[in-house]
Amino acid sequence: MNEQCVPKCNKNNDCPSFHECRGGVCAPAEKCRSNDQCADTESCKINALAFGQRECMNVCEGPVICGRNAVCRPSQHRPFCTCPDGYFGNPLDEKIGCEKKLCSDNKDCPGDGVCQEYRCIAPLECKYP
Repeated sequence: MNEQCVPKCNKNNDCPSFHECRGGVCAPAEKCRSNDQCADTESCKINALAFGQRECMNVCEGPVICGRNAVCRPSQHRPFCTCPDGYFGNPLDEKIGCEKKLCSDNKDCPGDGVCQEYRCIAPLECKYP
């Protein structure tokens, strides 16, 4: 099976741990076969840590999903990344991600600084459309 020898079986007890008898051969046991068998916050994935079993896993857990400082919220079997309050940017960008807002308007800036793109800058550096 997939160019590897697998034990033959007649029943699940003939198979090693975390395997089940399917079609006369031992195959990794599956706790799910599709996302429909999982909660809305999970998806049916192969878990490498569980001998290749398919199981329902939180879509926000695992390798990097969202950008730096972003928040992952699972919904409809998919991860949704957003910037938290007080941050702006691209929550999907792993390198840039979400940056802290340093100002919201000019009164947040010291002296005659101007708030532009959530940063205080000197008036001479202002970009006008």
